[in-house]
Amino acid sequence: MPKKIEHLREDILKAARRILCRQGYEALTMRMVAADCGIAVGTLYNYYPSKEMLAGSVMLEDWRKCLAEMKEHCDQAATLKEGLDVLYQGIGRFAGRYRSAWQGYAFCGSQQIEYAKRHNLLIEQTAACLAPLSARTVKNAPAGLNLFLAENVLACVNGSPLSYPSFVKITETLTQTATKRGRTG
Repeated sequence: MPKKIEHLREDILKAARRILCRQGYEALTMRMVAADCGIAVGTLYNYYPSKEMLAGSVMLEDWRKCLAEMKEHCDQAATLKEGLDVLYQGIGRFAGRYRSAWQGYAFCGSQQIEYAKRHNLLIEQTAACLAPLSARTVKNAPAGLNLFLAENVLACVNGSPLSYPSFVKITETLTQTATKRGRTG
């Protein structure tokens, strides 16, 4: 009977995370992760059937942690700007950590469809962090405001021609106008 190694899944993810963050996606190999964990490559494949699944699992775990932290901080934010700052900084840290991994990952045609789905999910999850805050701070918010804000925060993190400070200034102007309309309308 094979011996059971305690916390192996977590150890595998830690080893893969170290390699991804230090050396990038191209350097990540199943053999390297298995050696780092002191297990056979076949054992690793029992947990993760491919390098792509392993890398995706690492990033997904980290994204979930990042998302939970952003939500908690957005819930505590007093202003919409504070919430946007939380998202911008949180997504920026996450993206910075894995930028080299994404650069090493080549997208083919079918993966572009999957990428679009994941992008939309990312926007929806980020917008959900803002929803309670914007409901508290922006009266008469137009439908889709949170999706608009989340999409643009992500664009600013990824090097949009629109700088983040300019985006925040535009957002403050637009949300103040919406709030004023609610008072006079």
